[in-house]
Amino acid sequence: MIQVSSNRNNGGIVKPIRFGTIEAIRYQTQLSVGLQLLLCIILLLHSVYGCILYFIRPSLNKGLLYFSLLLICAVVSVLGSDDKLLYKWIEVQYDWEVKITFLSYIGVGAFIPLIINRLYPAYKRDIKLQYFLIYCLLYALFVLVSPTRYILFSSKVLLLAVLILPIILSTIKLRLAKVDKGESIFLILGCTSIGMNIIWSTLRLYIYFYASFVSEV
Repeated sequence: MIQVSSNRNNGGIVKPIRFGTIEAIRYQTQLSVGLQLLLCIILLLHSVYGCILYFIRPSLNKGLLYFSLLLICAVVSVLGSDDKLLYKWIEVQYDWEVKITFLSYIGVGAFIPLIINRLYPAYKRDIKLQYFLIYCLLYALFVLVSPTRYILFSSKVLLLAVLILPIILSTIKLRLAKVDKGESIFLILGCTSIGMNIIWSTLRLYIYFYASFVSEV
């Protein structure tokens, strides 16, 4: 099955085409969709659990709220890529597909250092974190108001910075905080894993969106 767009005059094949029996193709599609849905359900359950704990005792730790919002952004990014399940349930134009997907990645990048900062707060104001959050906010506003061509072109530098900088900031925070080495190594590995995952997902997403855009031009 080759999916085409209804709002484009020109197009092209931007992903590899797999050949096989209808049963094999259907099985592979159902497996991919099932794994994505399973992942999103797990993330949503953890997000709801974090929200419940936060609203029971809001003064306990605001990091729980950041954690829940991070997982929601992650769910949107998963549903907005690969099989694009989100846009099968919610019909939006191509421009808003790009905007929603980019905003979800910006949200993931913004909430990672916020969570680490809440787990290990500093005695003085973290200027680097504040500058990074302002940068994420300005970039999110840029994504909302800009045409798709500018958003795609900006992803080469601006979006990659949103995804790489939180890993660097979180790693520095964990190194400076008085954390047991056996505990900090898992947090650093966790931040690195999340960062590499969203970076590779962004590169793949950029190649897909950019190829579609070029084919139209």
